[in-house]
Amino acid sequence: MATTGVATLVIAAAASWWAVQGGVWPIAMATEPWFGVGKWAAVVANAVISWCWLAPAVLAVLGYGAAVRRWCWPRLPWSATIATGAAVWGWLGLTIATLGGVGAGWSWGLVAVGWAAGVAARRKPIDLRARMGGRTGAGLTVWCGIGLGLLAVGAACPPGSMWRVEALGYDALSYHLQLPREWLAAGRLSGLDHNVYSHLPSLVESMMMQVAALRGGGADGVLPSAIVAQWLHVGFALLTAWCLGDAVRLMAPRDRRAQRSGGMAGTIVAAAWLVVPWVVVLGSLAYNEMAVTAFAAAACVMLLAWPRRQAWRWLAIAVLGVVLASAVLAKPTAGPMVAVPLGLAAMLISAVAASTGDVRRRLATALHPAAILLVVGLLLLSPYFARNAVQRGNPVFPFAGELLGHGHWNATLADRWDRAHGLDPQDNPRSLGPALWRQWLGNQGYGAFGGRPTPPERDNVARFTLEGGLPIFWLLATAGAVIGLCLKRYRFATIGCLVWMAWQLAFWAFATHLQSRFLVVTLVPGSLLIGVGLSALLRALPDERRGPAAWIAAAAIVLPIATVADQVIRSQPAPAIDADGRLLRDPLGRVVPVPVAMAVDAWPLDARAADTMHPVNALPPDTRTLVVADNARLLYLNRPFAYATPFDPNPLGQLIRDHGPDAADITAALRDAGLTHVYLGVSELNRLHRTYGFDPDVTLDTLGRLVREGRWRQVAPQLYALPGATDAGAGAG
Repeated sequence: MATTGVATLVIAAAASWWAVQGGVWPIAMATEPWFGVGKWAAVVANAVISWCWLAPAVLAVLGYGAAVRRWCWPRLPWSATIATGAAVWGWLGLTIATLGGVGAGWSWGLVAVGWAAGVAARRKPIDLRARMGGRTGAGLTVWCGIGLGLLAVGAACPPGSMWRVEALGYDALSYHLQLPREWLAAGRLSGLDHNVYSHLPSLVESMMMQVAALRGGGADGVLPSAIVAQWLHVGFALLTAWCLGDAVRLMAPRDRRAQRSGGMAGTIVAAAWLVVPWVVVLGSLAYNEMAVTAFAAAACVMLLAWPRRQAWRWLAIAVLGVVLASAVLAKPTAGPMVAVPLGLAAMLISAVAASTGDVRRRLATALHPAAILLVVGLLLLSPYFARNAVQRGNPVFPFAGELLGHGHWNATLADRWDRAHGLDPQDNPRSLGPALWRQWLGNQGYGAFGGRPTPPERDNVARFTLEGGLPIFWLLATAGAVIGLCLKRYRFATIGCLVWMAWQLAFWAFATHLQSRFLVVTLVPGSLLIGVGLSALLRALPDERRGPAAWIAAAAIVLPIATVADQVIRSQPAPAIDADGRLLRDPLGRVVPVPVAMAVDAWPLDARAADTMHPVNALPPDTRTLVVADNARLLYLNRPFAYATPFDPNPLGQLIRDHGPDAADITAALRDAGLTHVYLGVSELNRLHRTYGFDPDVTLDTLGRLVREGRWRQVAPQLYALPGATDAGAGAG
């Protein structure tokens, strides 16, 4: 086991070195004197330091999981045990923070409780060799090192410096990391009038907040914790891989030969999962998708490891409910794409396992787990429901507004949200086929090899550099499905995976705005299908040929997908110009180079590094700036500021409506609100008006008139001082 672990880390180091040599430049700490040996050393140092900070939380997660395993499900596989521990730790932190328990003391208290739970539940040392497959191909784990190395490179880059396909991590900078910062400053996890995303369940964001609090507690502790938060998400990607490997092993028949083949296939599937480009991109960002996939894969492990003793089944169903509810708390779309189908699967398994042949009794047996899952789900979701109900009168705000109310929004804002997050009016059933090909089957993010260059497009940045390639991953999944359907022993599980995937695709097609990354959850059943095919093929081989065949299969599957992932990494650092290859021009009079969060000269990220990332940071500490439209770098602002998402009431737009065309009155109102400066994100304002929408009264013409007639003084590109404000920021940027 130790030799395999060392070999895996060596391969991870080699993979990260190869990726860095390809020109990935925005590595935090890369220019520190004592790490002057190069960017690769900075990647390693980022990983080591981040996991040192994550270690207390990881041990707490292990403790919570061990307690659940000890008293609720004694034979629960350890991959699902750790996922359950993460769910318990996250939910407790979310609930306590909602009640006002925010800060270092509360976070360390939760960690201490987890440690105590682990000590109380411990009966004997954990044999990780046995739990991770024993003699069923554990040596194949070295192939996981490739994906780990690629994830390490992405996680070492400061937020905003990588992944053009995700608008340079716009969501992470504007709310996944920004919200914990504001919650720590406020001392409470609550909904914010200016950021609608704070009304989402926010399980992963609360975990990021706890990790930040462990590092020091204050709002200023979030910025140094940004890379640690990215490694937290990497941890969920690794946990997903472990759960997928266990699930493939459990899908195999119970004879020794099949179990050995299943263990080998599971390890190969885990390695393949880690090199899928979308996993590398999303896993190394401070997002929440990998938490959803981890809980989904853990739920699959639970369904496949269903306890035989009736006495344990009710507790097992409750544990399954905790994991499924946690997936929903991580991302609401996991409800229809993960929780509902897997909850129905639990009902079906319970009905099939019923000892009696009476139809009514079987139906009753199926309804019992449904009731337990519903109760557990409502219990875990209750802090989220209560928070929104108290603040907005709608427990699921911003959803179901027509039925339950729009909260602090008007009909226009609600419609803007629905249009931005629902089915695009330009898409229709006739265009669904091309959308599935471009966004899923032939998408480079899902391992499609080759393809044609993506045409330039200003409005949709969520596109890789190549499209329409050979869908390696999905061809493997299709082959696995065909093999599974042909073999009686695998048929039931194969049909289940196919039905689940079809369900996910239907929801994506008819209830979302067809973003490619929303389909990352389909990689879970897709990976299981690949595992079915591999397991069956390896089982058919003689014992002496099975091992070499497994290594050949691993190379044939992992290396081509890893090649695509490497290409993606090399094409994804932040550009110095816009998508059209031009400098952005400020219509108010100056040429504005795109400010990029480039490699910083210190780690952890601190105010000294952030000073170079936004002109607002050159202002005196007693200033307060209104940021209009440009929310892409909120995390790097270290001066007081105000902002609003495009979907929330815009403070400047409201003043324009209240005061009409009088620029002097609007300027005076801004000063009365305590604002001294205004930062105008011109290019982002243009993009929002073209795409999602923005306050119709905040336009370039209106802003130009306010600057001229309100006598706003330009002190830096796109930064204006209101009359009476200090001149200390002049020349900044």
